[in-house]
Amino acid sequence: MIVFLTTLPVCLPYVVRVSWVFCRRALHWGAMLNVLKELSDKLDITQNVLRSLLQERRERNAYRIAYCYDYQDRTFIALKNRPGPTVHVGARVIVVDEEIIGEFKTIEEVDGYYRCEKDGYIDALWLGSIKKSGSQHSEAPPEARAYVVAEMKDKDDE
Repeated sequence: MIVFLTTLPVCLPYVVRVSWVFCRRALHWGAMLNVLKELSDKLDITQNVLRSLLQERRERNAYRIAYCYDYQDRTFIALKNRPGPTVHVGARVIVVDEEIIGEFKTIEEVDGYYRCEKDGYIDALWLGSIKKSGSQHSEAPPEARAYVVAEMKDKDDE
């Protein structure tokens, strides 16, 4: 009993303070949950807006592939010309269909198309499909898009 009476003055302020903090937090619990729910909803909306902006930008910068073909053991694609900046000869182009499926280099602009030649990696399945068609035009994967990733400067421009 004496031990209890001697520790009571030391422990009582601590117990009162912890109880007071617990009660204050319990009273504000509902308000805090509402604030967290609002912040979570705002974050979801912001993420959706950002996703749609990125998708819009990606589509705006994308070129559709008109056709693909293989000629004299060289693989080519033709990009449909679109309004906006032109693709310069020598520009590096990647083809994406959820992942990179080909790397090309622009070699010329002909009749509203940018002709590009394989210049690096190309997906083996897609290459097999192109080679099977030979010099006949074949279709690119339906969701595939081409993006200009680097513009090469001609030596005459320097």
